[in-house]
Amino acid sequence: MKTSTQRWRRSVALALMGVGIAGLARAQPAPLPAERGTLGRLDTNVAYSLFLLSNGAFTSLGDAKYSGENTSAKLEVYNLPLTFRFGTGLLGPVELRLEGGYGEAKTVTRQVSSQGSGLVPGALAAERQYFSLWKLRFDIGRPILLTSGLVLTPFAGLGTQRWSGKLDRGAVGAAPLPSERVTFWADTLLVDAGAALEYQHRWGALSIRPGASVNHVRLSSAGGRATYFPPAPAAPQRGKASIDAESTILRGALSIDGPLGFRVRTTELRWQTFVVGNYSTAGIGLFRWTVELGAAIGADLGPLGRSVLGFDPGELFVGVSYIAGENLSGVRGNFGFRF
Repeated sequence: MKTSTQRWRRSVALALMGVGIAGLARAQPAPLPAERGTLGRLDTNVAYSLFLLSNGAFTSLGDAKYSGENTSAKLEVYNLPLTFRFGTGLLGPVELRLEGGYGEAKTVTRQVSSQGSGLVPGALAAERQYFSLWKLRFDIGRPILLTSGLVLTPFAGLGTQRWSGKLDRGAVGAAPLPSERVTFWADTLLVDAGAALEYQHRWGALSIRPGASVNHVRLSSAGGRATYFPPAPAAPQRGKASIDAESTILRGALSIDGPLGFRVRTTELRWQTFVVGNYSTAGIGLFRWTVELGAAIGADLGPLGRSVLGFDPGELFVGVSYIAGENLSGVRGNFGFRF
């Protein structure tokens, strides 16, 4: 059985059928030039890291920067999940979640070309990569009260993603290196399943909520095209592009909130601090783990929502957070009905 790491290496990078860089989609790089295999694996790392940052439990917008030995990247993510809770006669309480979002990654990789690569040996080459990701996902969960304050929510969902981007490879400085470019788009079908466990404890006026979740995601190709532009005077070559991958993501979180000491008419304002940790079981990516620390202010809109709208919209919080990982750091703005 192949591991999730092998599956990501095999398939997240562009699978350009009939094009010279088809080796990017295999577990082992193609022997075309030596640098191209390395850069192909980086494509997978960047795509997977963008996928990780674009998944979250609350609305966020902001960017994070990665800086490695030969690689620098800027990843921007905009995520909007909407959660609805209601009761049903057959299943009992049900939680529906509709999530939309956008992300993009800009990456620069520099390295020295080697003998046998077809380029000038010893010259410095750079590859600039741009990925964008649009996503839409629908999840349904069934909260199960295990004990007082302890809730387990199994969930499953479907979604779709549209990936697009380009890769430019050329010279750094005055070295006469040929330039290459790849442009692509790819659609994927997303299927996910998992469970979240949350405990809520009241300590005086404070509300303390630790939680953990596991989420398994499967991406299946739904079509795509790519075009390879080799150095002049060679003609462009076209083929298929696909993304077909799976991974498991582990999360842990802790939030503490309490009264701020102010009211807006009958609505009490509250403060909140939170920490969220993410870990990916796949052995690839620019980073495998992230930790996010944040603070927010908000209010319980339940009484106002029930009297004006006829339903309880929950607690609304607005705040800011700092995210860090291996060679990664960034600041994000957050808002949502529950962190």
